[in-house]
Amino acid sequence: MENLAIRIRNLSKIYENGGKVTKALKNINLDIKEGEILGVLGPNGAGKTTLINILATLLIPDKGTINAFGIDVLKESNKLREIIGYAGQDSEKSAYYRLTAFETLVYFAYTFRDVKKEDIEREIRYISKKIGFSRKLNSQFSTLSGGEKQATVIMRALVHKPRLCFLDEPSKSLDPVTAKKFRAFLKAFVRKENITTIVTTHNMSEAEEICDRIVLIDKGRIKFIGTPLEFKNIMDYTDKITLDMHLSRPLLSKLKRIPSVVRVKQTTGSTVIYTNKVNLSLLAVTSILKNENLEPKITVRSATVEDAFVKVMGNGK
Repeated sequence: MENLAIRIRNLSKIYENGGKVTKALKNINLDIKEGEILGVLGPNGAGKTTLINILATLLIPDKGTINAFGIDVLKESNKLREIIGYAGQDSEKSAYYRLTAFETLVYFAYTFRDVKKEDIEREIRYISKKIGFSRKLNSQFSTLSGGEKQATVIMRALVHKPRLCFLDEPSKSLDPVTAKKFRAFLKAFVRKENITTIVTTHNMSEAEEICDRIVLIDKGRIKFIGTPLEFKNIMDYTDKITLDMHLSRPLLSKLKRIPSVVRVKQTTGSTVIYTNKVNLSLLAVTSILKNENLEPKITVRSATVEDAFVKVMGNGK
């Protein structure tokens, strides 16, 4: 049996504001494996950040228990803080704006984490090179862009090699190039250091790319736990074949009769064929089109975590 990093039981959190009661978390039960990257997905207001903040000892739940590496998180919060890294949505507010990015990282790791200065400086240069941040290390924090500040905050959460790391929408302010480098680095780094990592994100492709498992939360309740592949298997198709043209009713009927085709849908200026055996379907579709002397542009796209997310949240067709 795989080792557990965190065991959560019956976790609940209620917010009261002006007489209005919001049940942010409702009896959450969740086991998180040691060394895994767990993605926490959900719409705005689902309870993702509340869950992360409770696990990181920044909020106290109204009910429930949390055990992390043998530590009772609610009773021994100081012990947990010794082994975690955290990058929240407003973590940059805790930075010292007159320090450089490099000085900021050294200060937090050396002062609060008691890491040897030479070790932390080596890790800073290693991580910054991996995510393309080296040229900004000596820039004053106050002069950095929003994305550069976010990159510094992410590095701060990881550079001391915590046993457990929480990243709340880590790539939201990063440019596409930096975000891509960050995802590649994160996956390799936490594997190498065996860092249990919990990531909240609205970026479905990010969740699919880096997460071992995902948990979908909606209205304070868990709706799904499993691998990205298991999540995508919620869909009744594996791939979509799109033709950049509308087809006649008789042709649509022919496409629908292909055994591996799940359904066919006409959209604005295109025809979408949903299939669970893409190679067979593609051969049959191209044969039918060839017989009609039609040569539309054909694109093929596999079902994604985003497709499954839309379906589960009730907006799928």
